[in-house]
Amino acid sequence: ADFGGSRDFARASGFVSAQCTPMVSADGQVYGTLTLCFSRPHRLQPPPVQTLLRYASQVAIMVEGMRWRQQAMQQID
Repeated sequence: ADFGGSRDFARASGFVSAQCTPMVSADGQVYGTLTLCFSRPHRLQPPPVQTLLRYASQVAIMVEGMRWRQQAMQQID
C-alpha cells in the first residue's frame, strides 16, 4: 500500500508500528484517523482498542458539530 510518504517519515522518526483508528460519524462519514505510533513492535489488546474507538467516535462527533455550527454561521451572514 502507498502511504503517501508517511511510511518513510515514520521510519525516519523511529516508529516501527502504529495503530490507526478511523474517526467515523454516526452516519458513516469518515473525518480522518486517530493514530498512535510506537518505537518498537506493538500490538494493542482489545480493551485499549475499544477505548481508542470511543475516543475516535467522540472526535468525529465534535468535528461534525463544528461543521454544523460553521454552516449555521454562514447562513446567518
